[in-house]
Amino acid sequence: MMIDSPAPRTSRRSALKGLGIIGGAAAVGLGGDWGAGAAEARVGPGPVGTDDAPLAGRTEAVGALLATSPGLTYATFGMFAFQPNLFANGYSVSGTGCFSSTMAGYVVANLDLPTGAIVKEVAFAGQNSSGAPASFFVERYSLDGGGSTTISDVLIPSGAATIQSASVAVNHVVDSAFSYDAAGFTSSVIRMYSCRIGFAGPFGPIPLNPQARKLDTRFPGPLTGKFQAGKTRTLTLSPELPAGAAAALLNVTVTDTVGSGFLIVYPAGTTRPGTSNINWFGSGQTIANNATVAVSAGGAVQIYCGGGGAPQAHVIVDLLGYLT
Repeated sequence: MMIDSPAPRTSRRSALKGLGIIGGAAAVGLGGDWGAGAAEARVGPGPVGTDDAPLAGRTEAVGALLATSPGLTYATFGMFAFQPNLFANGYSVSGTGCFSSTMAGYVVANLDLPTGAIVKEVAFAGQNSSGAPASFFVERYSLDGGGSTTISDVLIPSGAATIQSASVAVNHVVDSAFSYDAAGFTSSVIRMYSCRIGFAGPFGPIPLNPQARKLDTRFPGPLTGKFQAGKTRTLTLSPELPAGAAAALLNVTVTDTVGSGFLIVYPAGTTRPGTSNINWFGSGQTIANNATVAVSAGGAVQIYCGGGGAPQAHVIVDLLGYLT
């Protein structure tokens, strides 16, 4: 899979598969928020961590740091959901989080997110007493072995060894063709406390009959002409896409390609993600792929063309249906 970002991270998942622990890695709680009542319901008085810090009190403290948004469901993954990608790095879990204790390394949790949900928020809480921000992230893995891509990257600021939290806004539709993980590079001074995912839905697909061709750059129109590397165009999907739709079901085709490149389709007005929706690998190709993409409040998406050299392609976009 081609992405507009550094090379995909794959070593953690491979290591977990080899150790046979992926299936039992996650414990998920759906709904509610992290107020004191929710924390008390989910965490009892013990156990006591290896640094003698009671876990329940720590969970309540984290809850006070993370605000919730109306209309979203939250899945929370606590420190016990995370496992090391390599046991040689050591592993400790205590009232101050889970971390690689022998040498620095990744801890990973599998995220059981519902297909068709739109991830809106990703938040992490942890401790970071190192001299630089610590990166915790959510990534997805192709079930056909296509590698991983990051859908959000959250930086926990450096500072004193106290619980900190940070979050990012995301617009990602959970796809059944992928599995999802949360991970972070930890050490004795960088510790993972928890990950919380806020999502809308899940939404069921509503097909359009007939389907609507919304873009064909081979013919005259406001977006006519081939896409070129580094260029972004905005495509409005109304009126066929109804007002209030959360996401669009699209078929994206490239034809008469030049060089090798890729397209990224994402909600208009948001930060471009690092995950491509369609790739081509030479001149003169015609390739199609389905994509489920969250849309802006006005029902628009943006399409970015990237790749090395000077790739070009005509682009055809058909609206197949939508999620509400």
